[in-house]
Amino acid sequence: MKRLFIFLLKFIDKYIKSYLIRVFIFRIFQKLKYFKIILYVRLQYFIFNLYILKKKKINIIFDYKCAPPTYGDFISFLMLIRFFISNNLNVNFYIIDGEYRDDWSNLTSSDKKNLLCAHKDIIGYLIDKKYCIIKTITWDQFFSSRNFNYLNTFLYKNIQQRTNCYSQAINFLNLFDYKKNINKKFFLRKNIFKNYVFKKALPEKFITLNARFQKNWEPFRNLSVSEFDNNVNYLLKKYPKHKIIVVTDKLGKSYFQNKTSIMSNNLLFSKDFSSCFCGDALLVLLSSFYMQLKGGGIGIIPMFSRTPYSIKCSLNTEIMVSNNKLFSWQTDRQQFILLRKY
Repeated sequence: MKRLFIFLLKFIDKYIKSYLIRVFIFRIFQKLKYFKIILYVRLQYFIFNLYILKKKKINIIFDYKCAPPTYGDFISFLMLIRFFISNNLNVNFYIIDGEYRDDWSNLTSSDKKNLLCAHKDIIGYLIDKKYCIIKTITWDQFFSSRNFNYLNTFLYKNIQQRTNCYSQAINFLNLFDYKKNINKKFFLRKNIFKNYVFKKALPEKFITLNARFQKNWEPFRNLSVSEFDNNVNYLLKKYPKHKIIVVTDKLGKSYFQNKTSIMSNNLLFSKDFSSCFCGDALLVLLSSFYMQLKGGGIGIIPMFSRTPYSIKCSLNTEIMVSNNKLFSWQTDRQQFILLRKY
């Protein structure tokens, strides 16, 4: 018995040491990863202030070959363009099309076509073509062109190596002084979508709640039924005079409507009012409050607006400004909570 006890102690001691070593090495690599990201983004920040800002002209390139089939990542990249335009820069926006990242294969041909069309619609709403020339090109056209270099093209090295740029958008924007460099023209406002017409009249007061449900694309980021019910019950109690509009697509609406145990006249779905992502975006901007747990591309809309929100999700390469603060422009009525695991 004594030998067995000693053996167990040695085994536990060895396991704990091994675990601590692995944790230590992982954290070291994470620190190095973040250091590399910060260093590269700060270099781009230096080039921007020293050269691009004076020339008043910049090339922005979005390459589908190294971009995921999402809304949020695409919009965060478009916000770079809005930032440059708001600082009086002339922008040439090039979209490299024709090749797609491997995870696009998770989409059906119909879903892929719809997403690409939605991206075009979003550009139409978010980007003012008076200050931005938009062109679609192939990789061969970009590669053979001599119009792009480190001094006139944002994240040129990434473009050359065909590695992602979209994930650096937030880190780059966070380097700027919010009060000096980020003005009202930058933020997303309801008048951007002023030409959008809803299917029917909206409630007078409402809260928006994100509820992601996707079968083919990262299902681990989906909201579970129990999480959905908990969030809805919380909002119904906190905002008894408001309707709760669940922002989700047709698939999500069908799923949560059939699965939820909540029966309330105050529970509505975005697809009762809007037919597309841009309609959902306008709902979020018109709402009194937005809530999100886990994944959901629509969450990028309140993040770049003045709409009050509480968002709890994970991050990829984005680096937070401080605890519960992802953006330098975040207000006291906007809360971001880092979710380390789904």
